[in-house]
Amino acid sequence: MSHLLGGNPYLIDPERRLAHRSEIRRELAKIAVVKDRVAELKNIIAKLAADSDRAAESHGVDAGRLQAEMDQLDQQQIECVLAGTPTPPEAIQRGRQILDQLTELNRNLETVCEGNRRAAEPVEKQINDLRMQTTNEGAFRNRLVTLASREAQQKLMLNGLHLQAAESIRRELQRLIDIHEKNVVISRKNRNGDDILIHQTKLADCEAVAALNAAEIASLHVESARLQDEARAE
Repeated sequence: MSHLLGGNPYLIDPERRLAHRSEIRRELAKIAVVKDRVAELKNIIAKLAADSDRAAESHGVDAGRLQAEMDQLDQQQIECVLAGTPTPPEAIQRGRQILDQLTELNRNLETVCEGNRRAAEPVEKQINDLRMQTTNEGAFRNRLVTLASREAQQKLMLNGLHLQAAESIRRELQRLIDIHEKNVVISRKNRNGDDILIHQTKLADCEAVAALNAAEIASLHVESARLQDEARAE
C-alpha cells in the first residue's frame, strides 16, 4: 500500500499513474464499506444505550411510586409512635413488601444495564478495529489529486496562486485598517475635524475592500474544493 502514497508524481509515467489511481479508488471503496459497517455498529451501540435509558426511566417511575408509598407508611409509623400506639401489622408487612420490591427493581435494572454494557464491549472493540482501516482515507484522497492529469494540476496551481495573492491582499488590508483605526482615534483626541473625516473615509474604504476580498477568498476556497473533486473524479 505504501507504493500508492509514496513517490514523486512527476516521476511516475502515465500508465503507472492511471494504475495507481485505480488501486487508490479501490482502497477508498473498501474504506467506504468499512465506514458503513462502523455506522451500523454504532447504531447497535445506540440501541443498547437507549434500552438502558428506557430501563432506568421505567425503574425511576416504579421506584418513585413505591418510595412515595413507603414515605406514607413511615409517616403513619411516626404518628403511631407519637400517639403511643403500635404500628398496624399490615403496615409493617407492606413496608417489608415494598423493600423487597425495590430490591427486585434495582436488581432488574442492574441486570439490564450490565447486560447491555457487556454486549456493547465487543461491538465497540470492533468499531475501533475497523476505524484503524480508515486512517489512510485522507491521504488516499489527496494522492488522487496529486496523481491527476497535468491539466487538472495546472488549474489547481492557478487557483492556488490566486488564493495566495488574495491572502496577501487580506493581510495588507488588515494592516491598513489597523493604521486608519489608530489615526481616527488620534484625530478625535486632537479634535481635528478634517483628519477625522479623512481617516474615517480611508477606514471605510479599506473595510469595504476587505469585505470584497473576504468574499473572493471564500469563492477561491470553493473553487479549490471543486477542482480537487474534479481531479479525483478523472
